[in-house]
Amino acid sequence: MFANSLRIQKAYAVEKSDLFFDYTSVIQRMWIGSFTGCRLPDSELKQDLSVLVPVLLASPALAVDCSSLRLVVQSVENAWKSRAGSTVDHGPSSFPGKTQSLTITVRGHDAQAQIFRSIDTRKGTVFLSSIPHLTYLVDLEPDSRIFCEISGGLKSPRFAMRWWMDDIPWARMKSLETFSVVYPHLAEAPDIYSYMYSTRGVDMHVERLTVSAPLFKQDPEYFPWVIAPFPKTHPGEKSIRSKGISFKVTHAQGHFWRTGYKWDKVWVCGLTDG
Repeated sequence: MFANSLRIQKAYAVEKSDLFFDYTSVIQRMWIGSFTGCRLPDSELKQDLSVLVPVLLASPALAVDCSSLRLVVQSVENAWKSRAGSTVDHGPSSFPGKTQSLTITVRGHDAQAQIFRSIDTRKGTVFLSSIPHLTYLVDLEPDSRIFCEISGGLKSPRFAMRWWMDDIPWARMKSLETFSVVYPHLAEAPDIYSYMYSTRGVDMHVERLTVSAPLFKQDPEYFPWVIAPFPKTHPGEKSIRSKGISFKVTHAQGHFWRTGYKWDKVWVCGLTDG
């Protein structure tokens, strides 16, 4: 596990060994998957996450499985409180996080898939308040059909996104500039049999739907959602469909299948970026 490598490097740093390597200076992207099924006790898992925090905060692009988000946020907050407490005599210090993009893999788009309900944001969170760009990677099993209709300009994204939009702690995420949802470009329907199974899969472009966070926060009730039908966006194009909504489709393609799909390879290649 990467946490063990960081522990070894920490020991090398103390010994001033020539073998020491500073991961925080080179890592640009970091993916944290699901801890479901992990055999480590919670105490050990939290220790591993605390070791990862410096690298996590140094990564401009961070992706987290929705089931792991609470522990990740908790670990960052605990580390920050510990650091702030140790420097109290030297005056306040600025939050060291460099994360520009927080990407979350989600489970469906309904009320059962709310991401932030398990995170206590009532007193604020210095990590979430520092994030300028929030992105969701959709769950293809339940949501392929609805995002196929959105991709083809046949349905407004308003209703597919309403649970997610209501769940985001907008007031606490003070630096948020954009909220995006990423899915395969399904405007041209893929071969259904190949798309269904991981043994085959289909190469498709990647589509990114982006909402202006400042504009949405001004007046969510009257946010200018695009009205269907509207022209679909083609590969290699970016289109602005209303004052606060844009669509972007990549030139390059990723490999997709509907059942049990994992986004890590497509994300690492940068195909989900804005």
